[in-house]
Amino acid sequence: MTDDDRDADWLYEIGLDGDVSDAMRRIQPLAQVTAAGTSTILWSRPQGPEDLHLLLDALADFGLAPREIHESAGGTRDQRSGSGSGEQSDAHLPYCEVRLPGRLGAAALHHLGWSHRVVRTTVVRLRASQPDLRVVLAQVAGIAGVDYVLTVHKLRAAPD
Repeated sequence: MTDDDRDADWLYEIGLDGDVSDAMRRIQPLAQVTAAGTSTILWSRPQGPEDLHLLLDALADFGLAPREIHESAGGTRDQRSGSGSGEQSDAHLPYCEVRLPGRLGAAALHHLGWSHRVVRTTVVRLRASQPDLRVVLAQVAGIAGVDYVLTVHKLRAAPD
C-alpha cells in the first residue's frame, strides 16, 4: 500500500458490540450510525465439517436460517511442542461462528450444544483515512468492543 493510499479517504464499516448509537453520533457526527438489533452468536472449534453441518441441520429443524457464518482456518501446528500425541489442541482447530437474528431461548441453546452469546450491534459507516480510522477506533475502544472493521472501498479524493 502506498502513502497515497494510506492518506486517501476510504469508506469503512465498523461493527460495534452494544447499542452505542448515541455515543458514536457524538464521537463521529458525520458517520452513518445504525442499531442493527440483537443477534445470537453460536461459536465453536468444530472437530470436522460435519459439526457445522449438524448445527445447520438442527437450526433448519427449528426453522432458523443463519444471518452469517464465519470460519477461520486452524493455526499451524508447532512441531516443537513435544506433545507427540498426534491430537490437535484447540488453538489449532478452526474457529466457527454462526450468527442468527434475535435471541434464542435457553432450551434451544442447550439442545444445539455450541457456546453462545447474545449481542446488540451498532453498525457505523464512515469516511476516513487510515490514520483517522485508527483515531476513531481508539476513541471507540473506551465505549464498546469492536466486532469487525471492513474496508468497503476507496473514495475519490476531494477536489482541491
